[in-house]
Amino acid sequence: MAELHFRSTAAIATFCFCPDDKTRVPLGENNGYINASYIRTKVGEEEHFYIITQGPLPSTVADFWQMVWESESDLIAMMTKEVELG
Repeated sequence: MAELHFRSTAAIATFCFCPDDKTRVPLGENNGYINASYIRTKVGEEEHFYIITQGPLPSTVADFWQMVWESESDLIAMMTKEVELG
C-alpha cells in the first residue's frame, strides 16, 4: 500500500505521499509516473476501489486529468481546507 511520511518543522507540517510500485497508478501506454496509488477497501460484502493522490502542481495538471480520464473516475473529492486567494 502507499506510504505516508510526516515531516514537521517549527513553521510547517506536511505529508509526503510516496506511492508503492505495487499499487501506483500507471499513466498512459508507457506506464508513466504520477504521484497516485490505488486503494482497495471492503465494506461489508462490497469491495470499493479508490485512487489517492495529492493535488496537482501547475506542471502536472495535464497528467492528473489524464489519470482521471484513463481510470474512468466517477468522482473527485478534495479532502483539505484549501482556500484560494485568502
